[in-house]
Amino acid sequence: MKVRTYLAGDNTEKACRLVDIPDDEYQELQPFADKSDRDKLFELVFKYGQNDFQPIDGVRSLMVGDLIFFNGQYALIKALGFNVLSEEQLTQYLLTHPDKRRWSEWCRSS
Repeated sequence: MKVRTYLAGDNTEKACRLVDIPDDEYQELQPFADKSDRDKLFELVFKYGQNDFQPIDGVRSLMVGDLIFFNGQYALIKALGFNVLSEEQLTQYLLTHPDKRRWSEWCRSS
């Protein structure tokens, strides 16, 4: 399962990183019946979005402030956990200066 992510945490452009979740780990999560299944998927995306697991030359690992795109929605990687953003929230988040995004209220856990 390939999941598209955007390196928005410190980037003015929506640089993309495609993260490949091993099929056996993805199948264990189906059918995403509740929020905990979705969050487990996001945790796998974050794990496999690290260069320790899937190195990509010239592309940094996922970090706080980046975005995961799944099932037509954007999820923000927070300091602890994830937050699915509405279109309006996504627009507001991207208006935050890139140098301040990962330190902003958006990325703090609540």
